[in-house]
Amino acid sequence: MDTPVVVAIAAVAAGVGVLLGALMRQMFASQAIKAARSESRRIEAEGAARRAELIGEGRQEKLKLLEESEDQARTKRNASAADQHDFR
Repeated sequence: MDTPVVVAIAAVAAGVGVLLGALMRQMFASQAIKAARSESRRIEAEGAARRAELIGEGRQEKLKLLEESEDQARTKRNASAADQHDFR
């Protein structure tokens, strides 16, 4: 083969290799981006579920504390009423 033909074939092969490499890199990057987005959606969903759970727990704790406070106030009122009754 002549040298110019070998150089031309080598240049074409190098060009095809560069194009295939760039295409494969783009495909891998695209897959990595899709995987990252999927993972971020999963993490976001877990966070939203945990947030709802914590809000529910907070509401339950609030109601429990409110009931305890009302019970204490009722006990004090009853004790005060009994003391006033005994005083009379």
